[in-house]
Amino acid sequence: PAGDQALVAFAVDGAAQAAVRGRLTVRGVPVEAETAYTLYFRDPEGRRVGVSTYPLPELDGVSPPRPPA
Repeated sequence: PAGDQALVAFAVDGAAQAAVRGRLTVRGVPVEAETAYTLYFRDPEGRRVGVSTYPLPELDGVSPPRPPA
C-alpha cells in the first residue's frame, strides 16, 4: 500500500536494470529513490519494489565463504 516501507527486491544484471528504468520512464512511473546499485519504485498497488545490481557471490557462480566448523 502507498507509503508502506515493506520492500520486494530483485537481483538483476546491469542490462536488465537499464531495461526496467526504460520501461518505468516510458510508462511515467517515477524512480522513488536510487543508490549505486538499486532503483526503487512503487508498483500499481503502492508496494515498494527494488531492482538491484548488488554483487551477490552465489548468483555470480561463486560460493560464499562458509564459517569454520
